[in-house]
Amino acid sequence: FVRWLDAFLKRTQLSSLLLKTEQVQIVLIGPNIPMTATTAPIDLLPLVRKSDSHLKAASASCVTGLYHEYLAGQLESPPSHADLVVAFNAGIWGYNDWNPTIEILATKSTATPVTFVVTAYTLEESLDDADAIEQIVLSLSLGDDNSKKNLLWKPQINPFRSRIPRKTATAKEGRIYYENCAWHAWKFGGE
Repeated sequence: FVRWLDAFLKRTQLSSLLLKTEQVQIVLIGPNIPMTATTAPIDLLPLVRKSDSHLKAASASCVTGLYHEYLAGQLESPPSHADLVVAFNAGIWGYNDWNPTIEILATKSTATPVTFVVTAYTLEESLDDADAIEQIVLSLSLGDDNSKKNLLWKPQINPFRSRIPRKTATAKEGRIYYENCAWHAWKFGGE
């Protein structure tokens, strides 16, 4: 991914803002990340290519915990702003643990927006996740009852989903589950 991004940045004719991208930091955060994976960041740019790279730095690290704890600095010192937050197969509709994260994303005022992408095992779960996020945003009383204005795209089948069915003991009859089967996205911040 980082090599593709670097090549894209070297060749693109897009806005000067995008061309100013010099650093990529990927932080994988979740309660199920093993503590053994939470080591120092890994450099994603090979040393021999750094002089030839548009990117000055690219790293990946893992953090065990919940995203809102990370943002609050309880887990480690977070970056000042994320451009993209992805919740893979999150089951937001079924876990209240997500509420503080969504509340922070929806209320934190940032100069540039953050895109929040949520994937699900089925389209039905993606619809349930979107409803749950909408209810959380509405409960915040942000002065605007039109929470759907933050919805970038409605729940739909993800063209990049796994094609291998996932065995799920609690699957509803007739439903086939796939990793990242469906997705939708929200935009928060940018005020």
